[in-house]
Amino acid sequence: LYLAAGNPIRPSVGMDLVIRQHLTELATDTSIQLTAVAVAPGIPGSQDVGYFPIGRSGVHVFVGDLKGEKKGFQRFWSKLKFVVLRDVPVMAYSFKSLSAQRSICDLLKTGNFDVVVVDHYYTLANVSLKDISRSGSKLVYISHDAMLPHVAEMASMRKDPISKIYYYFESLRTHWVEQRLFARAT
Repeated sequence: LYLAAGNPIRPSVGMDLVIRQHLTELATDTSIQLTAVAVAPGIPGSQDVGYFPIGRSGVHVFVGDLKGEKKGFQRFWSKLKFVVLRDVPVMAYSFKSLSAQRSICDLLKTGNFDVVVVDHYYTLANVSLKDISRSGSKLVYISHDAMLPHVAEMASMRKDPISKIYYYFESLRTHWVEQRLFARAT
């Protein structure tokens, strides 16, 4: 089971291209039975959802819920719940998709996967490490960035003290989650 945060069908940034290349390579290997789910960010210009062929297989593409979400208090409240309930920083919010979460949860419960690949830290917006652990599958984690320095740098660039404290807290939480990812990964 290959899980990704990005848009391998209509790539617009480097991580999308990397995900597409990984999927293409895996889909051409006849010894691999590939099931793939990707979540494109819910920003203007995102593609529609659907199943798209890649090699001998394909990828189920979802778009983050942000695309249809109203601004204001409702978004603030949704982001706050997301940050509290998920092990990812708020920057991953645009990748959150309730449809993708349900699909991945169903796949983990009903599928018998030898390996679950988590391609990019933001993939955790739609799957928990607990669910992967319960599936009995081995975990492979593909890191596109060293997330701790990235989030810590965001904290250092903030001018107002509340944002600085918030992003500092996010960097500590990111470090904690990354360490759990590394410890669990094969």
